Amino acid sequence: MKNEYIGFKVSSYDNELIRAKAARAKLSLSSYVRTSSLEKEIKVIDGLREMIPKLNAIGNNLNQLTVMLRMGNIQNPNLEIIKSQFVEFVEQANSVLDGK
Repeated sequence: MKNEYIGFKVSSYDNELIRAKAARAKLSLSSYVRTSSLEKEIKVIDGLREMIPKLNAIGNNLNQLTVMLRMGNIQNPNLEIIKSQFVEFVEQANSVLDGK
C-alpha cells in the first residue's frame, strides 16, 4: 500500500525532461520516478574523485610525448615511466573499487 509522500524540487528543464521520459516509457510520473529510483543501483566509490587529477596528468604526459613524436623532436620514446604510472593508477583504482 502506498501511503507515504516524497516531494522534491527540480528545474524547469529537468521537469520537462523527466516528464518526457515518463511519457516515452508510457508510465505515470510517479511510476517512472519510483522505478528509475528503486531499480537502479547507485554506487558511491570513496576516493575515486581524488584519483582523477592523477589520470589527467598521465594523459597529459602521453599527449605531450605524442606531439613531440609527431614533430620529430623525439624518436622511440621510453614509455616505461608512463606505463608504470598507469599500472600504479589501475592498481590504486582497483583497490578503491574493491573497498580496500
